[in-house]
Amino acid sequence: MTNHPYLSRVSICLLSICILLVSGCLRDGPPISAAMVEGSRTLTEAEVYSRYAGNSIRFDITDGAKGHFREVYFAKDGSFQTVDFFREGIVEGTWQTHESPFGGYVWKNATSTGFDEEGFYRSEYYDVHLLVNVLQDGTAMLWGRNTNGEQYVVSQPKPTPGFQGRARFNEIKRKISAASP
Repeated sequence: MTNHPYLSRVSICLLSICILLVSGCLRDGPPISAAMVEGSRTLTEAEVYSRYAGNSIRFDITDGAKGHFREVYFAKDGSFQTVDFFREGIVEGTWQTHESPFGGYVWKNATSTGFDEEGFYRSEYYDVHLLVNVLQDGTAMLWGRNTNGEQYVVSQPKPTPGFQGRARFNEIKRKISAASP
């Protein structure tokens, strides 16, 4: 003989756990609708690698408000370098594509170093997850979330071959090496 009230309580508990798990995933999940604009499409893992490996992205991080330009170079060996043109700061780490229904990549073990009004600084290591939605003109909308859980959506120009900011990056890197304890 089966005890129906017992099964009902178990079923309710299981259903409650499932609802909590799904709502937690949706709450922390990417705002895909914000980065998925009309006419854009997600990329496969191979397309993400093909788009970025050996190329760089130069963009205004203030969307034109202040002219604060940054360039990110994605090396084919899986490393990346970022240089700011509005201040003396760089970011280094590794990048890799990741299998996702949304097509994207991850910055791993990234660290920021440079100089600000207080002098030399170095950040703790952090990761950034980015999902790419490419538009027909080759530009893209990216959704990102960093280690601290901060989320953002940014527009990105078409990648260009090489690292045009290499000289600036190397100059700042030499200053950092000289100032590092």
